[in-house]
Amino acid sequence: MIFYKTDEEIEKIRESCLLVCKALTEVAKIIKPGLTGAAIDTVAEQVIRDHGALPAFKGYRGFPSTLCVSVNEGVVHGIATEDLVFKDGDIVSVDCGVLMNDFHGDSAFTFPLGDVPENIMELCHVTNTSLYKGIDKAFVGSRLGDIGFSIQNYVERVHNYSCLLYTSPSPRDRG
Repeated sequence: MIFYKTDEEIEKIRESCLLVCKALTEVAKIIKPGLTGAAIDTVAEQVIRDHGALPAFKGYRGFPSTLCVSVNEGVVHGIATEDLVFKDGDIVSVDCGVLMNDFHGDSAFTFPLGDVPENIMELCHVTNTSLYKGIDKAFVGSRLGDIGFSIQNYVERVHNYSCLLYTSPSPRDRG
């Protein structure tokens, strides 16, 4: 079932999403090798709470942190802990969710830290560009399959990447 939002509801969703961007911007300012997942989690939670909102992930089904933090080949929903120490060459995916005015905002960003191998940076570039290929196909009257096809075509056919074909040594495994 499709639930249409009013202009006021859409504005509240936008405000929640903008707060996610603010939290991720603050994370971007500090994230570096040697820092921990817990450190960036603390910063994001403070930004969210300072704006009268709640971290959407924290406490959801027992999830313990504000951010989902995944390093390198870790897929999603990693836990931000003191034991998670970022290293030079890591790529760190940070997912942030906010609940504000009864509406959620949610977004993720991948941060390359330090000296990341060229093939990993190329993969980051291709995946980032694929997002915009999908956005270009997201308009009134388009189908979800058209959006997915645009992304898949760009990633697989243009760049020969696939979740089944692409493998790369983790930067943690180097040297």
